[in-house]
Parts: sequence; C-alpha cells; structure tokens
Amino acid sequence: MSQIQMTKYSRELQKQLFPLNEFYKKAISESGLTVDAATFEIPNLTDLDEAVLGEPTKLPLEVGKSTDNKVTGTMKLIYSKPLVIEDEEEIVTNYNKRLNKQLQQAGTINTKAGDYAAYQWLPSATGDIVVTTGTARATSVTGLSSTRKAATKADILNVKKKLMLANALNVPGELYALVTPDVYNDLLGIAEFVDYDKTGNTSKLEQGVLGKILGFNIMVRSKNGHIGALYTAANAKIWTPATAATDRPVSLFWHSGMVCYAESSPKAYIESDSPVYMGTVINAKVRFGAEICRTDEKGVVALAEVPAS
Repeated sequence: MSQIQMTKYSRELQKQLFPLNEFYKKAISESGLTVDAATFEIPNLTDLDEAVLGEPTKLPLEVGKSTDNKVTGTMKLIYSKPLVIEDEEEIVTNYNKRLNKQLQQAGTINTKAGDYAAYQWLPSATGDIVVTTGTARATSVTGLSSTRKAATKADILNVKKKLMLANALNVPGELYALVTPDVYNDLLGIAEFVDYDKTGNTSKLEQGVLGKILGFNIMVRSKNGHIGALYTAANAKIWTPATAATDRPVSLFWHSGMVCYAESSPKAYIESDSPVYMGTVINAKVRFGAEICRTDEKGVVALAEVPAS
C-alpha cells in the first residue's frame, strides 16, 4: 500500500459564506419544541367595545360576547443533505473536518430558516406595501438587470406612518428593518440620516453603521442581493431566485412584539465507520416556523423596489 502523503494546512480555515440570519431572533420566540412538532398557535384577542364614560342610562347593562381567534403556524422540516467524511480525509487534515462540516450543515439550515422567516413575515395586503419613489439606480439582485427606484426619506416616513396608524407602536418591543444592500446604500445617501456631525456623534458613520433611523434598528441581509424573499409585480411573495424582470426586491420593517418564530431542538445523525461509505456519515434536521402574530397582519410593512421604467 502506498504511503499517505501528508499536507500542511493553514490554521486559518476559510469558512463558507452564509447570509446573516440573526434578524429572525428579533421577535417573539417559541423555542424548545420537539423535533416532531407539527404546528404552533398564537391566540389573538378580539377587540372589545370602547369603555363608556358617565352613568349608565339603564340597567341591566348590555352584555357583549368575545370570540377570540388564532394564527396557526406550520412547523416546516429543514434538513441538510447527508455527507460522508471518509476516513482518509480525517487522517490527512490537521483540523477537525467532521466538526467543521457539521457547522456548515448547521449554517445551511439556519440560512433556510432565515429565508423562510423573511418570506413568512412579508405582508400580503397591498396596503402594507410601500413602493420606492426615488431616482433610477442599478439593482444588485442576481437575475435582475433593469433599474429600480431608490428608497427615499419620504418612503421610510411612509413606512413608519403605516406602523403608527396600525397602533404597532403601542405594543412593548422594538422596531426593526431588514434591508437589501441596495436600500442600505440608498439610506447612506440621505443626508438627514447620516449627518451625525451635526449632532457631534460621528463614530457610527465612521464605522459604516447607520444604527437607528426613525426608531428602526437597521439590519442588512444579502442572499444574491435580496433579503431571502421578493415580490412579483402582482405583490405575490416568492423566495426562489428572481427571474422575471418585474420582480421586486423588498425590505422588511416590523415590530418585534408582532411577529414570532418557533424552532425545535436540532437533531443530528451520525453513523460512524460506515462500511458502505468507508467513513462517517453526518446529517441534521430541525423544525422551524415563522408567522405574523395577528390575523390582520398589523406590525409589518414592506418596502418594495419597483422598476424605474
């Protein structure tokens, strides 16, 4: 048998690049579910009549009835494809290949969960979708070539107004925005949002951080240039790669107390020393769900980048 040729590997392992997925943690959490959980439910209390000021004109008082409803979220199975780590690979590498491949599998699962959360949290009602109104600029979304209208200060104000009119700000929590790289760049070009020198606080802009804008904590996610989901021209949600010239990249704005996610404990599969594959086979799975908490979809607004022509 020929001798195994040893190779010296750098201690700096170049990791796989994944989109940022922390955004979906900024929500109500239902964690620790079992890996076979099929659904989770968010009870919705229906509105009551306004309280009455003054003495009643007649007795007994009129009695109303409250019938509450609920939002039911489906727990989707997300799993990685099985991968074999051959015995020889473990011998000749000077880093823990199996551990790092398991971390990669976890990364693919988290990325798919992030895509699904972005898709689920996008509103369906046209009234909750604001379209960009700025000047034409190029799009960075893979598969799209036509120009899009840039986001403006007025567009962000319109988003904030819709959330205020929906009483979203009356709920404990914070406001968040998940924007595309293009919209982030648009925001950097709005003087009122980045003129920290006028307030004496220049540190954030020097670090390339916008921080908060109009109360929104700004976050960026890029999966081929979009946040993980898009709209069609008819405002139908999609999370496949953009293919139609009229597809709309979208940024998502939400209140953390009005969206939720649920995830089970992950389950890993390891078959060591498999004689069939002459190595160790690894795989993992999790169940994940994400929903807008309210049936009326209050608490979320989308900003869609529309074609400029």
